Amino acid sequence: FLRDYLYIPLGGSRSGKVRQYVSLTITMLLGGLWHGASWTFVFWGLLHGVYLTVNHGWSALTKNIVLPSYVPDFLPNFLSQLLTFLVVMIAWVFFRAESFDSALAILEGMSGQTNFYTYKVWGDILNQGDILWWHIVTLLAVVFYLPNSIVLTQKYQPVLKLPKGIKNYDLTAYIRKALVWHPTKAWSTAILLMISTSLYYLYSSNNLTEFIYFNF
Repeated sequence: FLRDYLYIPLGGSRSGKVRQYVSLTITMLLGGLWHGASWTFVFWGLLHGVYLTVNHGWSALTKNIVLPSYVPDFLPNFLSQLLTFLVVMIAWVFFRAESFDSALAILEGMSGQTNFYTYKVWGDILNQGDILWWHIVTLLAVVFYLPNSIVLTQKYQPVLKLPKGIKNYDLTAYIRKALVWHPTKAWSTAILLMISTSLYYLYSSNNLTEFIYFNF
């Protein structure tokens, strides 16, 4: 929707790089405003517009640069993923916070500028306020290297896609074939266990948080 009704009418990539970057920024800025009449949403959208602009600009500047042979092949992609993870995580703080003051307080805690989160929130997990770095390394490894839901389901055709040239009388048979998904017993058991555990904690907790898009 943002691409078809904002980015392309604004000029897209058809009128030069500067126009493209301006269109990207405006599109994401309005996308943030669409989430709600709050300056934190607007700033969240603006940050993503700036991120996309920097990304496209950097790609244009470095497309002809050849890295030295002693630089490992995986290093540029790893650093890019790490940087993307960091800046997007910062942007989402503003999306979820109730105000700029709250967002800045959270960012201070995340960067170690305050002891509030260390002693109050993490007190039961950490030892005398010392950060367990191996926890962070383990979680980052899960984020970057374990398969996500798209990878796990890509061979099961969970999305119905009608091939070109299919005839009307073949449609029913194709739909039946496309929607067939036969998970193994092990996967079924694991998913059932996760759902049961989630429902248990959901209904046994007295501190339920309202879904952010409730009545959106």
